[in-house]
Amino acid sequence: VDFMHPQTKGGNYNNGNSSNELESTLLNLLVPHLVDKKELCIAPDHYVWKLNIDIFVIMSGGGSLLDVCSQGIHAALKQTLLPNISVVPAEGGGDKPTIQVDSDIQAAKKIP
Repeated sequence: VDFMHPQTKGGNYNNGNSSNELESTLLNLLVPHLVDKKELCIAPDHYVWKLNIDIFVIMSGGGSLLDVCSQGIHAALKQTLLPNISVVPAEGGGDKPTIQVDSDIQAAKKIP
């Protein structure tokens, strides 16, 4: 799971400020309890789900930024659906299998 700043281009937000501490804290506290990383593997050594969580917080009444972020992440991950994926073995001795994505929303499943 990557926590990215919207101003960056494909990289993590690492400018030496407290956002790194918040990212590390949220990653260590939430992810092990909300996401089974092994279940995000589609085809070992080839395909895996990558989850990006962007957080934009407007706080006007005070409170804990950590609490607000963790509640938002928890709610978002519990509602996220992943499409059903079928792995097709590589043809002709090739290394990389292909995947087929089921577009039927009824076949989607929640993040394990």
